[in-house]
Amino acid sequence: MNECAHCGAEDAPEDGIVVGKTSEGGDSTCNVCLHSHLHEGTSLSNQEAHVAALKMLGYSHASIADLLQDLHKEPKPAKSTVDEYSSRINTKIDRAKQTYTKLEPLA
Repeated sequence: MNECAHCGAEDAPEDGIVVGKTSEGGDSTCNVCLHSHLHEGTSLSNQEAHVAALKMLGYSHASIADLLQDLHKEPKPAKSTVDEYSSRINTKIDRAKQTYTKLEPLA
């Protein structure tokens, strides 16, 4: 059974909580802890951070919609809604890369 190294949560997909490792490796983490880390440490909105956390754990957009429904106990978001949040995340990543490239000479 997977357990989050940060909060001790265990896999409970029926409640929208999943535990895994990101592609970067490291300790096992749950999507809730990863969401908090992303939301507090980046310019991602609350929902963008939820989607990003689940994408980092390897979930598809359709699976993310299911997990968000179970996590929030609200109606299931459409896959197209998850697609839109993902697009916004990618736009922010591209802007951050451009900013870094332009400011790197100042470092």
